[in-house]
Amino acid sequence: SFAKGIRKNARHRKQNFMRPSICCRFTLKGRLPEYGFSEEEVESLLHRLALMDSNNWTHSAGVGEREGRILLNLVKRRHFGLAHGVGRSGDITAVQPKAPGSSLINRLVNAMLLDWLRRSGAPSTSACFLVPMATGMALMLCLLALKRRRGPEAKYVIWPRIDQKSCIKCMVTTGLIPVPIEPIRSVGSDTKGSKKGCDLPADQLVTNLAAIEEAIQDPQAYLASNFPGASYSTPAPIGGGPNTIVCIFTTTSCFSPRVPDRLTAVSRLCVRYGIPHLVNNAYGVQSKRCMRMIESSWKVLSSNSTSSTEPSLYSVESNGIDDHRIGQLSPPDFLYVQSTDKNLMVPVGGAIIAGFSNEIVKQVAESYPGRASGTPAIDIFATLLCLGWRGWQDLIDKREACYRRLADGLTAVGSRHGLRLMHTPDNPISLAVGLGGLPSNGRSDTLTKLGARLFTQGCSGVRVVIPAEVEAAEGRAPTCVGGICLPGFNSHSASSTEAYLNAAAAIGQTPEEIDLFLGRLDKILSEFTRRIPQEDNKN
Repeated sequence: SFAKGIRKNARHRKQNFMRPSICCRFTLKGRLPEYGFSEEEVESLLHRLALMDSNNWTHSAGVGEREGRILLNLVKRRHFGLAHGVGRSGDITAVQPKAPGSSLINRLVNAMLLDWLRRSGAPSTSACFLVPMATGMALMLCLLALKRRRGPEAKYVIWPRIDQKSCIKCMVTTGLIPVPIEPIRSVGSDTKGSKKGCDLPADQLVTNLAAIEEAIQDPQAYLASNFPGASYSTPAPIGGGPNTIVCIFTTTSCFSPRVPDRLTAVSRLCVRYGIPHLVNNAYGVQSKRCMRMIESSWKVLSSNSTSSTEPSLYSVESNGIDDHRIGQLSPPDFLYVQSTDKNLMVPVGGAIIAGFSNEIVKQVAESYPGRASGTPAIDIFATLLCLGWRGWQDLIDKREACYRRLADGLTAVGSRHGLRLMHTPDNPISLAVGLGGLPSNGRSDTLTKLGARLFTQGCSGVRVVIPAEVEAAEGRAPTCVGGICLPGFNSHSASSTEAYLNAAAAIGQTPEEIDLFLGRLDKILSEFTRRIPQEDNKN
């Protein structure tokens, strides 16, 4: 009976992957499974797929310069013997004849990722692909593709400011010129308990639509006027207007008090002036709100055109769009990029480029030079199969519960120390606690020691941000990245006045982590408020 049980279990495991319905689901439809498989089953499948690659064939004779040979057995086991990578020299999504197993994994991963993005809140997404680069490099690849489609005159990128150096570097590295748009303060959309929000603090940093439209009219003049210290603010005259703009580069997921950009309103400007829209959705897939914003933005773009499925290439002559021509043109290009490590909890090194047109996504994929590492594809393949859609939904529900727990906890801890949780209802992931009530001896380094103390106590991810006002009062030079000097860097605003502490509720977080952090924060704040006055008296 024991032997029969073993044979029955083995047959069940084999049938679980080989029965027609399962094969159809993954090879024909490529959908994310409703329920995840066990790690043992996924590992077994990976070993079977690896046997399809030429480097694992029995009695193979490789006489080329790249035959998937692996010297160290440790490395071979780490990669399941999948050594050929993905793609070919002309297209990162192409099939390799001598690596059918690796190619199949890549195809299935892209299909499951597309299903994942659609079901997460952007059902109109038409294509996506996994690229073995982190988010900044993936955004750079998108910018290069959009630049080619826009023509030789396009060299500016309208960029609502988000203080992340990789965002600036991905524009500068492509040879494009960032045109930063300073945010404006707003109460936010959540005005419960206050008539029209009049009694709520205007903590949120939101998109300045008027400034974006001004920059569209003449990006060179706007840059020279608002960022005169930029190294390229006065280039040789190349003309102005929408023809010179590669895209508007917005952001969803960000550190509070910055909130996601007003994507739908920005998309209306994109339609009006015929400008592509690129969205940095780094860790936004874990937020239903961010994904719905992306879908709504596409609805705005596609509803003003006669052909919303396959946008045509933009010519220079078609970029200056008049209002009466809207509806006669294909929608502007629209791409959004998300990180694999931030959303799916795999090692850093992958990003997902997605869009609402097969044409533009295909052009981005074909622009990747050479083959690519297959490691991110293996990681995502295993993670999605083990997770399943129900597992993903469970992670989302737990994250939202952690967000509420963190917000309530920060409010309680802050009130005990005379601090307040900033009112940022439009940021679904990150929170900020104003530190204006803490003694600091008038020095910013006193407050930054609070962040250092939290880090040494094992609290990672939390940070203390010093505002532009304090930076200027201390005579410190603003941070410059790529020729752009941004006062109050990390605070997202040149007019920030209050120091604050950031904390976020990201996917994979547990209630135990939050409680541990809140307890340590409470203890460190108590020590901080006692120690600083004593040091002040000694001095």
